[in-house]
Amino acid sequence: MRKFLRGNDNQEKKSIVFSEKTIPPRLILILGGARSGKSSFAERLA
Repeated sequence: MRKFLRGNDNQEKKSIVFSEKTIPPRLILILGGARSGKSSFAERLA
């Protein structure tokens, strides 16, 4: 069982690395006061 689980872990790590290479992750922080249009701006970025 341990060898089988390790094999699955390695496959999951490879797929995560592959997806990161194809689509680079982005994190955007939007700051603003109440009712300043943060949500509509974020929807346009998405």
